[in-house]
Amino acid sequence: MLIALLLLNPLLASTAAAQEDGAKSAEERLAELEEQFAAMQEQMEELRAQVAREAEARVREDAAMAGELAAGLEEVGAVAEAAAAESERLASAEEAPRWEIGYKEGGGGFYARSPDGDLQFRQLGYVQFVGSVFHDDFERADAPGDFSIRRARVDWLVDFHDRYQLFIEFDGGPGSVPGSSDFALVEAKLTVDVNEAGTLQFIGGKYVSPFSTENLLSSRSIDTVERYIALNSMFLLPALDVQYGAMLRGYAFDRKLEVMAGVFNGNGRANDNLSDDNGDKELQLKLNYRPNQRLKLGLGFDHTNEEVQSLQLRGLSFTPWVAVPIEGTRRAVTADFSFAEGPWSFRGEGLFADFSDADAELWGGFVQGARFLRGDSTDGLQALVRAETANLDSRLLGPAFGDRIDALTFGLNWFWGGNYRLQLDAVGERYNGVSNLPAGSSRVEGDGWKPYLLTELQIKF
Repeated sequence: MLIALLLLNPLLASTAAAQEDGAKSAEERLAELEEQFAAMQEQMEELRAQVAREAEARVREDAAMAGELAAGLEEVGAVAEAAAAESERLASAEEAPRWEIGYKEGGGGFYARSPDGDLQFRQLGYVQFVGSVFHDDFERADAPGDFSIRRARVDWLVDFHDRYQLFIEFDGGPGSVPGSSDFALVEAKLTVDVNEAGTLQFIGGKYVSPFSTENLLSSRSIDTVERYIALNSMFLLPALDVQYGAMLRGYAFDRKLEVMAGVFNGNGRANDNLSDDNGDKELQLKLNYRPNQRLKLGLGFDHTNEEVQSLQLRGLSFTPWVAVPIEGTRRAVTADFSFAEGPWSFRGEGLFADFSDADAELWGGFVQGARFLRGDSTDGLQALVRAETANLDSRLLGPAFGDRIDALTFGLNWFWGGNYRLQLDAVGERYNGVSNLPAGSSRVEGDGWKPYLLTELQIKF
């Protein structure tokens, strides 16, 4: 047993040593495991921190992207609102009334009309180029013919409040002095509708006096190059024509009757703009009756006292022939008619002026027939014949000098485009005696028939 004990003792000692060694190794492994676990925990913490950082970064990026997207959406919304506002503005602008600006064909001029039609501006104008071939007996500085600008006029009209009209006209035609121009005011008048119906009007300023219907026709609309001789003789005083004054114009019987009554300075001429130099005013009364659209009848009366002036009788060429001095009372009357049917038209006017204090009388007139061979006054060709006479009765002339001019005009008027007109007037004038003007002055030599040619090209807009 002792031996067994001796044999078992080393074994037990080795077993104990072995158990001691095993226990130590487990502790080391546990420590290692704990170290590994701690390392793993540290790595897990780092991973969690990294994940948190990455998540936070992604959140910030997403927030920034969301902010940018919101800003973009806000900008898009602002643009959409602006586009909608602009679209609404344009739609409103299209629907809102606007000024109408344009040009009226056929010489009607340019115009601008307000949205409510309460105000309208118009501008018109025309130029007339004249060429003449005179008879050899016409002692003139420009014989045997000349070229000139008869008229070069610009017109402005303003209509406002449906009852007022302002009309202004300037002329830049040649003056009476060689190389000069008479660029001056021809007309400046205000027309006011006194009543709402427009059947009573007031007219004031400088304008064509109403005594003669032939004179009331615009120079752009007369059928021949010149108006009739007796009327031109009155213009040369000067008398009638364009004057400063005030007038009432009224209509009655469905506007079939027109009455004009006015008072004027009595010293007018188209391009003269002097202050009054006539101590006695001129009174005029004009009656027009139109029973239908085809026929019109007129009657005019005139009264004034003339300053010392020279009453001249000249033909359509305006070459001087005879003249007498006049002064004092002048009474005058005109009668006229016009009739139009289809391509045919007929017109006439007679004038009588009595200068009682000077023992002189001027009388004369014309009758005219015309027919459009084709077309009308926009595009067409018109032929006409006009016969007229002018007489100056005065004891100062006596039997030694002439006192009467008879004239016959064959005319062609060619219209095209509504803006152009060419007039060709072949004129024959018969003088019943010789001139009483001094020899060597500008005058008509001899008596008898004297033919010549007047032409005019008109351009209007």
